[in-house]
Amino acid sequence: MQNLLLDLYESLGLDPMDDPALLINDELEVYFDESDAGLEMCCPLRSLPTDSDQLQAILSMNYASPVTLAADADQSVLLALYRLPPESSTEDMLAGLSLYVETIEQLRQEAVMKAA
Repeated sequence: MQNLLLDLYESLGLDPMDDPALLINDELEVYFDESDAGLEMCCPLRSLPTDSDQLQAILSMNYASPVTLAADADQSVLLALYRLPPESSTEDMLAGLSLYVETIEQLRQEAVMKAA
């Protein structure tokens, strides 16, 4: 575990030996990945829609959200991504995590996000 993730885990009172994932409200599982580009948060939202109109409507939410919606490598799961720069302070990371979770919860309430 690198510095940003260690700082975030410490501020949340988590064990740095735990997996780089956080379960929120028994519903959202947020995964963390740290690189030279900063800290990335990733949360699976739902299966990727097979209907192209629904997929287009979902991806259009990228224009109005700080969270980026994308498909996983297998193109089977819709992911919510959020990145923090490498110079982020602990306060920045906590605020970013809070914004990320709030945005995901709002996105999940959108009718277009409901599985068909």
